[in-house]
Amino acid sequence: MSQPRITALEPGFATGHWHDLFIGVWRGTPTLEAVAEWSRQYDHMAARHPIGFLSIVVIEAHTPIPDGATRKALTAVMDRLGSNVRAMAAVQEASGFVGATVRSVLLLLTNMSTGPYPRRIFGSCQDAARWLALHKNGQAAPMSAEQVVAAVASFRALLKVDNDRARPGMQIAS
Repeated sequence: MSQPRITALEPGFATGHWHDLFIGVWRGTPTLEAVAEWSRQYDHMAARHPIGFLSIVVIEAHTPIPDGATRKALTAVMDRLGSNVRAMAAVQEASGFVGATVRSVLLLLTNMSTGPYPRRIFGSCQDAARWLALHKNGQAAPMSAEQVVAAVASFRALLKVDNDRARPGMQIAS
């Protein structure tokens, strides 16, 4: 399997892709600047994949809930993506009270969005991958749930290696 590529790496988040799968990981406080960079990375994916792309976003367990302005900006980005996204899955890794709170905020964001694509929230990458695999496009790269899980795991392993290099505004590839 080919390796995913990191496209943006900052202390609070990372984005990348594997074929027509956008991979994002929130691991720090979501900010307006971070949302602007995610939007830019989504635009790159839309330009590279005119028939649409899939998106999986992992929210690590310790990631704080975004403030109101950042939540609005995230919703605006989700709306703007329109038909560029075939499906979007969010995986939140927190459990207990924190997990329930994060799920509530994610549900609010997805319900506020008017984007026409399907989106769901999951508690595990495996569940999200199974659901995303149902939304692959016959013209796009073949993608199984197992490949999605492996791509996300490889991406996160790359982040561990590159974490010491992360600094604000760092773009690695496009």
